[in-house]
Amino acid sequence: MAKLTEDVTRIFETQTDSNAVSVAAGEKIFKGAVVGCSATGYGRSFQVGDTLMGIALDSADNTNGADGDIKVDVKVSGKIVLEFESITQEKIGSSVYVTDDNTFSLEESGGTYFGTIIRLEDDKNAVVSFDFLNIAKATTISEEPEETTGEDVQP
Repeated sequence: MAKLTEDVTRIFETQTDSNAVSVAAGEKIFKGAVVGCSATGYGRSFQVGDTLMGIALDSADNTNGADGDIKVDVKVSGKIVLEFESITQEKIGSSVYVTDDNTFSLEESGGTYFGTIIRLEDDKNAVVSFDFLNIAKATTISEEPEETTGEDVQP
C-alpha cells in the first residue's frame, strides 16, 4: 500500500474494557478485588504468579460450585484510584505492584506489575492507569530492537 494522499474512512471496532472470567471452584471474589487467572485457567482472588485478569465489577461466590459454574465481570483497562500509606507528587510515573487482591505497593518486592501512577488525588490516593489486555506484551518486549530490511511490512 502507498502513503495516503487523501482522507480515508476507516472502520473502528470499539474496544471493550471489560471481560467475563470463569471462576474457579471454591472461590469467592469480592467486588473491587484484583482477579487473577491461575495455572488451571480459572479466575480467583489474585495471587502472585497469576495472570492479571482485571478488577471485579461485582462479587462472585463459587464456594459451592465447580470450576467455571459462574463468571465474574472484570474491568481490564482504565484508571483507578488506589490508596497508599503516603504518596507524593514525585511518584507520578512510578510503577505500582500488586501482591494479593487488595495490596498495592510502589516497591516490586515480589509483586506483579499492575500499572502506573498518573495523578495524585491527595497525600494518600493516586490515580493509576492499568491495561491488563496488553500487560503481557509490555513486559515481554525485547530490550534490543529487531533488525529491519527496509521493506514495508503489512499487519
